Amino acid sequence: MTDQLTQSPKPGMGMPDTMRDTMTNAMDGTTEIEQQFHLVEHGVHITLMVLVLVLVVLGIVFLVRFFLRPISSQTLNSSLYARTLGALKEPFGQRRTDTKVAQGGRARDTFLVIPDISGYTRFIELNQFSAGHAQYVVSELLHAVIDAAKPVLKPKGIEGDAVVFYAFAESDDPSGGVAGSQVGLATVDLLNAFYQRRAELKHCNACHCKACSHIDDLHLKVVVHRGPVVHYVLDNFEDLTGFSVIAAYRLLKNSLGLNRYILLTEAAGAEIDFPLMVEKERHTERYDDIGEIAFRVYGFELSPEVSARGTGRHGPIAARTRDAVRKLAQNARTLGKAIGASA
Repeated sequence: MTDQLTQSPKPGMGMPDTMRDTMTNAMDGTTEIEQQFHLVEHGVHITLMVLVLVLVVLGIVFLVRFFLRPISSQTLNSSLYARTLGALKEPFGQRRTDTKVAQGGRARDTFLVIPDISGYTRFIELNQFSAGHAQYVVSELLHAVIDAAKPVLKPKGIEGDAVVFYAFAESDDPSGGVAGSQVGLATVDLLNAFYQRRAELKHCNACHCKACSHIDDLHLKVVVHRGPVVHYVLDNFEDLTGFSVIAAYRLLKNSLGLNRYILLTEAAGAEIDFPLMVEKERHTERYDDIGEIAFRVYGFELSPEVSARGTGRHGPIAARTRDAVRKLAQNARTLGKAIGASA
């Protein structure tokens, strides 16, 4: 009896279970309704997190599939033309004032210089991600070539991976024409500018995609020709026509099998020479529609300054950061164009 009286009663003894649970919840500071609300809120948060995760995964899948999709050479060529067009605006603006003379249709003694990037086909046979970077690299090289050729050589336009330059001969235009020696120096300058910019792009490269890993595979070959050319402008669109233009284009496809050289035709060689370059033996190419064309081939060796630019393992961090930002911007433009086209 005494033991039973001295025992303290157990908490909640004699109370219904529901009343005991309610009191327990009240002691914890939350009611049953609040607990249920918190459970619902927690479930909503989990659902939203799952949805966001699903959207992120779908976005990653879309980007991977988009940038790994093959790109056609026509698409890349048109993009390169649009990007490099900025370097041609100044010459176009200068020539619009000469529209009346250009429309006369008189054949003028003209130097034609066509630098063509060899190794370009490897770049255009890429997926969408690498093609965007190849587009950036090639356009930077074309910009360097165009800037180095001014003001002696005037760019007429871009033909895929080549820029077509022209200059009226001094014999045809004593006041505004150029001498053959000037054309020779401008040709050497654009070659040096190409390889200097290529070395800079390699040295500051912050990407290891297929295109950026093969910047050194790009070389420059140049065709230099001279002859009568009809130059005209129609609605601010410029063109060069004539047998000499056809011959210069044909010479881009030759049997030399070299990826870096200057091809100087006999028609242009009377006033142009490259004494600091290694002259190879004379060649002749025969084409069914234009016959035989005789020319000389000059080998081109990089200057020590240009060769030393890409020898370091990595470029400055600021230059590498700029390179990465520009390539990311190119990817964003490529993606934006694709989304706009599909909208």
